[in-house]
Amino acid sequence: MKRLVNSDTLLGGFFALAAVILLRNSYHSSSNVFLLPGDAPPFLVAQLALYAALALSLAILIKGILRGGVQIGETRWGPACLMVLLLVVTVLLFQAAGYLLIVPLAVLLCCLILGYRRPVPLIGLALGVPVATYLLLVKFAALPLPTIPGLEF
Repeated sequence: MKRLVNSDTLLGGFFALAAVILLRNSYHSSSNVFLLPGDAPPFLVAQLALYAALALSLAILIKGILRGGVQIGETRWGPACLMVLLLVVTVLLFQAAGYLLIVPLAVLLCCLILGYRRPVPLIGLALGVPVATYLLLVKFAALPLPTIPGLEF
């Protein structure tokens, strides 16, 4: 019999539960907000992101259940420490340097740390995801993100 408890089932279940709780709270909070006719609901972007997180969490959970227990390999502390350092530096420089400068560099470095080396998908991911997120949040949802000093975008 397969072991059903592994890192995928634990993480998938935890993040699915967190997404469901946050979704429930977002609908409870959004019902008391006054909207003018034609306005988008203020929690729309957050709710869409939570639905995406819920779908990904359930996919990870199902993958973990189907895969069963796996042999745990050796822990690689170097990449883990680099990822934590990258996260800390990204958070510290986010406001000062702006979203469109810091996030693509952080995504690129994250992919390199994780071992992705193919240049076309790497550059596409490092530029495509942050730019798409920027357009969604700033242009569509009119949410402010830190701008690059001097360029104001």
